[in-house]
Amino acid sequence: MVVLQAAAIAPERFIKTQLLQDSSSSERQLVEQISYNLLYHCFVWLISDDPVGHHSSFSTSRAQLLEHDVVTKINYY
Repeated sequence: MVVLQAAAIAPERFIKTQLLQDSSSSERQLVEQISYNLLYHCFVWLISDDPVGHHSSFSTSRAQLLEHDVVTKINYY
């Protein structure tokens, strides 16, 4: 069985997207909002043609940042 892992998001983009996320919204909804809201798209430093990414890539990025203790160093969580 082959397990495909989602590509990680750049740390600065990940942190900015987390600032946009409401506490009640899911990562799937966040990706949808960034894809159609131009202000969100620009805030995350995406060019208009850049894909937002798959919602599962947020979990991968979060795990990598937690593994390397980046999140606690910037007092995000």
